[in-house]
Amino acid sequence: MAERYHRDFASFWYYYVSQHMRRGTRAMHYAGTWLALLAIAAAVGTGTWWLAPLGVATTYLFAWVSHWAIEKNRPASFVYPGYSFLGDLVLFGRITTGHIGKDVEVVAERLAGGWAVDRSGFYPPEHARAHGISTDRNLVSHAAAR
Repeated sequence: MAERYHRDFASFWYYYVSQHMRRGTRAMHYAGTWLALLAIAAAVGTGTWWLAPLGVATTYLFAWVSHWAIEKNRPASFVYPGYSFLGDLVLFGRITTGHIGKDVEVVAERLAGGWAVDRSGFYPPEHARAHGISTDRNLVSHAAAR
């Protein structure tokens, strides 16, 4: 079983955003969540209940493909399934309301400033050096692709 570091969603959110720095990844998550919501609504509206799990499967398919093909990282849902599900819903809402750009900017600024990110959160450069946490240069390059 994978180790879990985040004790609450607030500490998880910016890690989640750091794993979704490319616009294409976020677009695929948005489309998958939208299709899942439509499938669930159709299941409720028509009584065709098999549409609901199909919608959820669609969400994960879109998300996982985007992580492997676009973002080139491992989906957070493998380590944090509950927080990742909530993260997808928050991401959907932040994209819909036009606020995700602010979150991406915060992460991009931290990464460009030498902050380190790992599964447990973000660390300023001096903390990262003192504790042997390396900066993921792959994420820094992703910041330019927002």
